[in-house]
Amino acid sequence: MQCVNGGLGEYAISFATEDPDNNQSIGTTTTFLGGTVLGTGSAPEDETGNIRFRLGGIRGYVGSLTLTRTIGSPKITSIKVTGSVTNRQIISQT
Repeated sequence: MQCVNGGLGEYAISFATEDPDNNQSIGTTTTFLGGTVLGTGSAPEDETGNIRFRLGGIRGYVGSLTLTRTIGSPKITSIKVTGSVTNRQIISQT
């Protein structure tokens, strides 16, 4: 994410799943970065922030990451979510 126009920026992050239904609050960008992301007002010097976190133990067939803007108007540049199948049977070929 990047904050522009000389302001502050913050998002609240949550993750929801279906089957079983679950909605978990992950935290805010301020929590992960140790403070709000600042924008200086000049494009090359605007502050950026990268956040990585683990969603351990959340199960479901469909997942949704929700970002709710709480302060300012920061720009999200990319989001990446990966998942894996647990307890998968071993498939052997003969």
